[in-house]
Amino acid sequence: MTKSISQNEPITSEVTCYIGVDISKKVLDAATYPEGKSKQFTNDFNGYKALFHWFNYLNAVSIVFVSTGIYHQGLQHYIDE
Repeated sequence: MTKSISQNEPITSEVTCYIGVDISKKVLDAATYPEGKSKQFTNDFNGYKALFHWFNYLNAVSIVFVSTGIYHQGLQHYIDE
């Protein structure tokens, strides 16, 4: 089944962007969905700032990560503040 676009519906090329982060002791490996762009950040305050700068630049809607072990705690604290 296909959906047709009526003349009253605006056509937009914007795609919702999500960022997934794999967290290790020293780095944050981040990748976007659905674009598939990736970047690496340090797992410290400067890396968190850079990650959020990238997040805002991409107009992303969510950052997703798994809180396994202890290495996520710095990023979690940064987000909570």
